[in-house]
Amino acid sequence: MERAKKKVENGEITLERKGLPRTNKPVMLPKNITWLKQSNILTLMAADFSVLQLKTVILLVEKMQRYIQQNIDCKEEGIVGSSQQLSLFTDNSNIVTIELAYKDLGIRPYQYAELKVVLKQLTSIPIELKTIDARTGDRYCSYQALVAKVILNETQKYSRNFEIHLDKDIAMMFVDIDKGYTKFIKEIAFNAKCKYTVRMYMLISSWSQKGGFEMTIKEFRKLFMLGKKYAKYKDLYKRVIRPAYEELHENADCWFEVAEKYALPNDSEPYKLSFKVIRSSASKAEQEQLNKVKENIANMCYKHFHMVDWHMQQLLPKITLENAPQVYNKIIFLGEYIKNNEVKSDADYALKGLIKEIDNIHS
Repeated sequence: MERAKKKVENGEITLERKGLPRTNKPVMLPKNITWLKQSNILTLMAADFSVLQLKTVILLVEKMQRYIQQNIDCKEEGIVGSSQQLSLFTDNSNIVTIELAYKDLGIRPYQYAELKVVLKQLTSIPIELKTIDARTGDRYCSYQALVAKVILNETQKYSRNFEIHLDKDIAMMFVDIDKGYTKFIKEIAFNAKCKYTVRMYMLISSWSQKGGFEMTIKEFRKLFMLGKKYAKYKDLYKRVIRPAYEELHENADCWFEVAEKYALPNDSEPYKLSFKVIRSSASKAEQEQLNKVKENIANMCYKHFHMVDWHMQQLLPKITLENAPQVYNKIIFLGEYIKNNEVKSDADYALKGLIKEIDNIHS
């Protein structure tokens, strides 16, 4: 992406970087695709993991797929508190144990010693999680390690498996889809050579249905836990954004372009980044699934709020497979609220609440 001239766009000073030429050819995705669903809490988690550590996290997400899908199904059926009812959390233990295989990380036996060092670091690398108090609306940040313990077999030189122990609250986070979920292709994340590509791919996947998002430089640096690294934007772009852009461009189901936002015309450093997410065409199966979800949501809104077609025209274009669980949650909440409180128009009130909930998913 080459540097272009600044211009005023929608009242903002913008510099767009010209991307690599688009071929407009069908994207050649991996032959065997594994779609994973990941909690948006995890997608937006601030962390600085290596590629191997990120692959380990992705394997944990893959191991959780059955429980994540159960949670999604429960939300669609209007079952409240479904995370706590999953079979993963039915015992009294405060630890969830997951066994992983070395070979699933795509490394050879002679690399095991190096990998063990990387795995041990998972117990001490800090992550930052954003939480909101349901009662007060207060926002909090919590800092802790993602992994409580790693169990490695030291007797067998080339043991095949290892164990990851997660604190119960962290394991709950893996399956919590109250704030929606991110859907991405495991093989694309695994094929990435740069750790920033993996995180960028997850991030843009979470926004792919909306077409893009904006983030301040401060927020971007915090998400990737860059600290004082790449203090100048030109270095941040060269070391973080550009490698991810080049790896993903027309090589994934979605990729991105970036524009820089400046407060003043003569500023040398942008204060905000605007990402445009480019998607390859949705598969027929995905479109059919989305149509079914929209139909279910429409039927619920007709039944509970007496919405008419005008309301559906405002709401349904905003529905995605990723934000649907949160929409189901909000419908249940609004239904209870309207039942116990007087509002001017059930349909208008519910529509406003649902649109606000969708727009705030990533805030």
